[in-house]
Amino acid sequence: LPRIDNPYRAGLVVGNTGVTVRNVTVTGGSTVGIFVIGASNFLLDSVTVQDTASDGIQMYSGANNGIVRNAYVTRVGDDGIAVVSYRGDPISHDIAVISPRVDGTTNTRGLVVSGGKNITFTDITVANTALSGVFVGSQKGTLPTQSATNVVVNGGTITNANYSLGYQTGAITVFNENWNYAVSNVKVSNLVISGTPPQAGSIFRHLTTGGGTISKVQYSNMSIYGLSKLSVIISNSLWTYTAKGIYVDGVAVDRNGTIARNTSATAVPTCSFWGSLFGTCSAKV
Repeated sequence: LPRIDNPYRAGLVVGNTGVTVRNVTVTGGSTVGIFVIGASNFLLDSVTVQDTASDGIQMYSGANNGIVRNAYVTRVGDDGIAVVSYRGDPISHDIAVISPRVDGTTNTRGLVVSGGKNITFTDITVANTALSGVFVGSQKGTLPTQSATNVVVNGGTITNANYSLGYQTGAITVFNENWNYAVSNVKVSNLVISGTPPQAGSIFRHLTTGGGTISKVQYSNMSIYGLSKLSVIISNSLWTYTAKGIYVDGVAVDRNGTIARNTSATAVPTCSFWGSLFGTCSAKV
């Protein structure tokens, strides 16, 4: 079906307090598979979403105090599982996504926080995403999103992220393009990242543009395999993050993306967002 952005055409809409959805499969549809709109104290347990034109699962408009557990999302046209807070809406907050599996997003990303507070993803399995496997940020566009704060991604795997030839986002993206919103207190840790294709340009994209700010981001305990000629990280705000325990094929990497054992390796440069998208930041490690 062609995509139609109308939440009430979703396969399932959750918009009340205390709703539990368990062992439900949503197949097909012209928009999001499961839309959680402003709901609180909700549970999505062992749900499957497949073959939708838009997101697999999206939580927005102030959705809060919810749990998504053992969700499986595959072959969707937009983001796999997303927490979103559009400008003018209540912020979505206090949501835990536990053991999600996302395999195949044909146009965009795997796990997303684009505006949200107190969001956690644990024990993730993300594979075959057109753009980022994990995205945390605040975006402009026709539907600008709010601050993304207190976000944790802990444990799991990302495989073959950013296979699309259209944009270089890397496997993990932390990004802010809104001067009036913040991206802060983000922790990404204990991940195994493999199979990132050359067109991704890097494993991490940590970028600001348009006056947006990023602060207090931590990357830790990552094992990266099959780096090839990719940069480890591309950033235009090196002072806004810390990185420790990052290994490429078993070799330690410092916070600037330089392989520690190779003192002649070139640290990844600072660059603009658009420069990173269109390949003008070309240093590799």
